[in-house]
Amino acid sequence: MSADAEIRPSPEALLSQASREGRGRLKVFLGAAPGVGKTYAMLQEGQRRRKRGTDVVVGFVETHSRPLTAEALEGLAARLAAERMSEAEIDELRALIALHERQVAQDHGLAYYQSEGDLDFHFCIVRGSHNARLQDLLENDLYHLVRMYRCQFGMVGPRAPTALREHGQIVEAIAERDGELAEILMRRHIRASRQQVERRCLLYTSPSPRDRTRTRMPSSA
Repeated sequence: MSADAEIRPSPEALLSQASREGRGRLKVFLGAAPGVGKTYAMLQEGQRRRKRGTDVVVGFVETHSRPLTAEALEGLAARLAAERMSEAEIDELRALIALHERQVAQDHGLAYYQSEGDLDFHFCIVRGSHNARLQDLLENDLYHLVRMYRCQFGMVGPRAPTALREHGQIVEAIAERDGELAEILMRRHIRASRQQVERRCLLYTSPSPRDRTRTRMPSSA
């Protein structure tokens, strides 16, 4: 008999253990079409249950590059960072914010550009969560897509110093080990940035008054 056979439990033993633990409950989120909010609703439910003391594990999430899903996941990353980051990592975050403050000051508060990787605030927060699954979800295609939108629309203009100040508030919440506040601040920050991008996109895609005049149909006599 091999060592694996000795260690591996029999099917009967597994069934016996399952019967002792009782039946679980399966909750299915249904939606009429893609993009109606099923994944977001599941993440929200997971957060509610976690706050009530349930041990919640994210097995797999398909973001489909949707910003609301990213908002929920980055909020979770900030909460975990408050629980898991070492003091040395928090000191590095504070040093990063100080570097960004100098850069924004050089641009007279009108731009807030961040380099990729270890010099990107959001990247550092996700790494600070020390959660491999969140890192895999947020550091791959979605990270680069969101970063592209930030660079094109969200890092210039009057919001630049506000975004930097929000980053600093998130860092201080993490330093205080206040995971709930860190999550709230991160989600609020991402929501404000997303709305800024949406407004800029709308500005770029809306037809000018001259174009609207050209396309207006003449009234019949």
